[in-house]
Amino acid sequence: MARLTASIGLISNINFVDIVDQLISLDRLPVVRLEQRAQRFLAEESALKTLEANTQRTVQNNQLLRCRGISPASDQRTLQLQMLRLS
Repeated sequence: MARLTASIGLISNINFVDIVDQLISLDRLPVVRLEQRAQRFLAEESALKTLEANTQRTVQNNQLLRCRGISPASDQRTLQLQMLRLS
């Protein structure tokens, strides 16, 4: 965006460039807020996809354990130990 060349009025001593820049910033504020909201939604979507993938992996591991005659452990450390034994 082009900037004004004269920054202060000759007689009024008012800084027009700062006033115009602030007005433009205020006018753009709803757009900035929507962009920030969109970024938060994208971050949340990414987190949910990661959670879904981890959940699917856990379900598959539990199914594998059941197929091998091992009941899935309620304690995470016990489950990890059982998975290490299978490896």
